[in-house]
Amino acid sequence: MKQCIFITASGNRIDNNTCAVNAIGLRVDGSRNLITRNTCDSNTSGNWLIAANNAVATIIQAVS
Repeated sequence: MKQCIFITASGNRIDNNTCAVNAIGLRVDGSRNLITRNTCDSNTSGNWLIAANNAVATIIQAVS
């Protein structure tokens, strides 16, 4: 399955990215990551797939 950004490690800052027209926009399997200011749209299986134990800024879902 194609992901725009796929994080498997811990302790990263995922910031200010744009993900569009993939299977999954942003997939985070690791923990203790900071996810903020990212834009994901038109990904067929979901825009976000984020594991527990990550710090995630508020996600605002745009209306298509």
